[in-house]
Amino acid sequence: MIKSLVWPGAYIFYKGNRWFNFYIGYGHKHDNEEYYPMMPPLPQTEAEEIPEQSEPKDNQGEDKVDPEAIPGFITILQEIIDDPDKFKKTLNKAFEVFDTENSGELDRKEVRNLLKCLSKQLQIPMGPKPIQEFFKEFDTDKTGLISKEELSDPLRGLLMIWVETFKENQGE
Repeated sequence: MIKSLVWPGAYIFYKGNRWFNFYIGYGHKHDNEEYYPMMPPLPQTEAEEIPEQSEPKDNQGEDKVDPEAIPGFITILQEIIDDPDKFKKTLNKAFEVFDTENSGELDRKEVRNLLKCLSKQLQIPMGPKPIQEFFKEFDTDKTGLISKEELSDPLRGLLMIWVETFKENQGE
């Protein structure tokens, strides 16, 4: 039997061409000072029970669009795209909703809220860098803010996508 002087508790046993390493201890080297390892913390008491929540309810088609309403909806969207006054009102309404600071321009936080809302409504996951990509594409004056004029093209494009999507879904 061999006992380590550096690692107290480490032993090597040898008998009949077979050996075995064995260690008992806290994994600390030998020191001339007395060492008393800290006691492990006491077990925690049982956590209080969290009441069960009811299962989320299935909407049972509440969010589905009525197929008979689609042609009217397409017409409304197309009118907004084609009529400059209606489009301007829609653009102003979008700014009222997302321009929380009433600055007349959207900063990065407000654009993030806009993109999150669109992502949720369209059920399309946001890319890894949607805000940077949005500003790179639409912040034409490179101020770091999106003006109503700069939001005009993305909004018009979004409305056109919705019209095409509803037309495609109507043909199914």
